[in-house]
Amino acid sequence: MRGSRGQSESLGVLFAVGITLVLSATVFLNFGSLGGSLTDTPPGARIDVEASGSTVTLTHESGEVIDTEELTLVFGQGEETNRVPLSSVTSGMFGAGDSLTVNHGFGDGDLSIRLIHEPTNGVIVNAERVIEDAFGVSLSVSESGGTYTFDPTVTGGTKGAPTVALSDATVDGFAGSQDKTGSVAFTDGGDGIRLDGNRWQDRAYDYYVTGDTVVAFEFRSDAAEGEIQGLSLEKDNSVSPARSLRAWGSQNWGTAVQDVNGQSYSPGDGWRTYRVQASQLGAFSAGSSDRIDRIVFVNDDDADANADTQIRNVRLYEDGEDYQYRWEVDDGSDFTLVSNEPTFSSPSLDNGDVVRLTVLDAAGQTTTATYTVS
Repeated sequence: MRGSRGQSESLGVLFAVGITLVLSATVFLNFGSLGGSLTDTPPGARIDVEASGSTVTLTHESGEVIDTEELTLVFGQGEETNRVPLSSVTSGMFGAGDSLTVNHGFGDGDLSIRLIHEPTNGVIVNAERVIEDAFGVSLSVSESGGTYTFDPTVTGGTKGAPTVALSDATVDGFAGSQDKTGSVAFTDGGDGIRLDGNRWQDRAYDYYVTGDTVVAFEFRSDAAEGEIQGLSLEKDNSVSPARSLRAWGSQNWGTAVQDVNGQSYSPGDGWRTYRVQASQLGAFSAGSSDRIDRIVFVNDDDADANADTQIRNVRLYEDGEDYQYRWEVDDGSDFTLVSNEPTFSSPSLDNGDVVRLTVLDAAGQTTTATYTVS
């Protein structure tokens, strides 16, 4: 009996060990089924990092191609961080030779930069750079008799107004039944538009035009002269000659304008540069302020629809200013554009209203400052 009891104890030990081995295998398999988080590594890529002013530029030099949907930039300065999914900047694949420029949102000082591969939570770039001359704005606010006056101070950035992006314009024509014969194409990386045939095309754009507003653009035509070729600053879905400028065209419509050299357009001139003060147009006088909601591009040729109009690098800004200013007020419902002049005054602000200034530079960078009335 003693021997049998000893054998049972030995079998019990072996049985227990067997259970332990099975459980261990099960635990291993379960951990193995949790996904690639334990074993996956981020893509291998050599990426150069440059920081200047308000932006960071990533240049993919070599290695694996990565989908931008999988990448997030994390900027840090002191205890503050700013996460920027690269999908909010661009879409597609990021491969050798590609560069991406992203606003980091911080001022001067030490800036940490990490590029995260979201599927693996791996760090592809871990760098630090010193930021100098960052693009920024501060507000000086005064109040007198219930009127608030806001005066901004802007530092850094690239002087000049931003180009109006045209490639997101809705291709549906302008003014309902207005001419829609011919094609529309976007050129110059989205900064230009070409109209062929007999075509009017608008692009939504919110701006308070004053007599001092400058409308800058480049114009070209490779076909015969049409009737009206240029652009118009409109506030509704109707045609207004008092808001139109004509760079070329035989019809006496709107205001005929000359280029920066004081020359009228002639066949074969190629690209010519125009800077037109809005006070030249009938709708905008000195001291006035009139909100537009669209820019209309005009290639009118009713006779035979053989004209073409090419316009690029459109900019709107206030004469003598280095940037474009956009003042908005939120009275509890939403921000509404109220001015594009460099300074802003209002006698009708209430406690709790929020004033926000967005400054845009020639490189398309933005910087903001806000003030809450109390």
